[in-house]
Amino acid sequence: MEVGTYQMRINNKTENVSTAFVPNQTDNFIIRNLLPYEGTPMAITKFKECCNELSDYAYWFMLSTLWVSYSGFSDLELWKELFSSNRPNKSISLMKPDELAALKKLPNKIIVYRAHRQKETDWIAYTLDKNIADRFAR
Repeated sequence: MEVGTYQMRINNKTENVSTAFVPNQTDNFIIRNLLPYEGTPMAITKFKECCNELSDYAYWFMLSTLWVSYSGFSDLELWKELFSSNRPNKSISLMKPDELAALKKLPNKIIVYRAHRQKETDWIAYTLDKNIADRFAR
């Protein structure tokens, strides 16, 4: 999709996009260079190399995108460090508005599931769906 078309759809509010999103040429350039690594263990390393140049929105959006697209072995401490950043707009940039609304509707206590690899002792990803945990366990 052309950037102009994308912006027009956002302005018409037909996209589920955070209010923190503002088009930015630097973000665009960096993200285009990160995308070839998406879904690989190198993605988070490459992200770390350039994340200080990203806007706050692009930082959180790209971090969450890379997290969702790769579930293999990578540096858990690096993920924790990056997700622990105190950059602004975290809650409205990590998730799409409809995802954030769904999160806010959850009760205070919930049951979550987690599949893990042998010898793993530290985790940061969980699911509300037991079937998803079962799938990852296999």
